[in-house]
Amino acid sequence: MAGSSEPRTDAAPGRGMTSSSSYFACTFSTWLAYLATSRIALTVGCAILIIPPALGIAADRFGIGNAYAIVAALLLAAAALAVAADRSTRK
Repeated sequence: MAGSSEPRTDAAPGRGMTSSSSYFACTFSTWLAYLATSRIALTVGCAILIIPPALGIAADRFGIGNAYAIVAALLLAAAALAVAADRSTRK
């Protein structure tokens, strides 16, 4: 298939890409989806690395009870953000 004009079956089903097309060719909306996905993955990865030590420092300085209060506030903020994002996508 290297020089033929047969449709590729391994690239993108349903898009009719040929071997002369780029494997990574995509529309602008697909590119935006990839960009959003990568930003979310980066944000979650950073949060996983940063939040536990930050909460440990807060527990050491302010006490474990206050650290649990911070966790509760963060959970409420995350839930509110999830509800707001869900509502904005339904409009």
